[in-house]
Amino acid sequence: MMRSVLWTFVVILAFGLVIGCSSEEPKEDTAGAVDRTGTTGSGAGVEAIQESLNEVVARWHSGDKAVLYDNEFPYLRDDLTFEDYLENEQVQRLEADSLAAMKVKDVQFFGEDSAAVDIDVIFVGPLGDTSRLDNKYTMYYYGGRWLRPTLSEFVKQEEREVDRRIADSAAAAESDDEEW
Repeated sequence: MMRSVLWTFVVILAFGLVIGCSSEEPKEDTAGAVDRTGTTGSGAGVEAIQESLNEVVARWHSGDKAVLYDNEFPYLRDDLTFEDYLENEQVQRLEADSLAAMKVKDVQFFGEDSAAVDIDVIFVGPLGDTSRLDNKYTMYYYGGRWLRPTLSEFVKQEEREVDRRIADSAAAAESDDEEW
């Protein structure tokens, strides 16, 4: 009798574990957005990343390197004029004459501000021949959109923001002192 009760308990426990661990659906947060932390991407975040890459391809392919400058963090745009940016050797080497598309294959989100993005880069040569290159980019959600910077770095942007907050706090404290 004791054995059958113990056996029943083990079966129920195992069944509960199987049911509890079987869901691979992303969790919804209270705002209705998918919880993307550390998950393979799908949904609105992936669509926004694809739209950003589509804009880069369309503008860059037509010769508009300003799209690269627009994808840099603000600290770099504060430090370099667009003309100086174009003089950078790395930027000068970048060409998009045969770039046809960048298709998002997979996204690994890290919180709400960055993602590792697997990309299928598609090139079409002058004779119509197509080639593909698998690439992986790190993209950052900043200023309400997804960026893929060429020269700037997220860490340096964070440092600039910390410096700005310290300066703002000092200015506010000085302003408070002047009011006394």
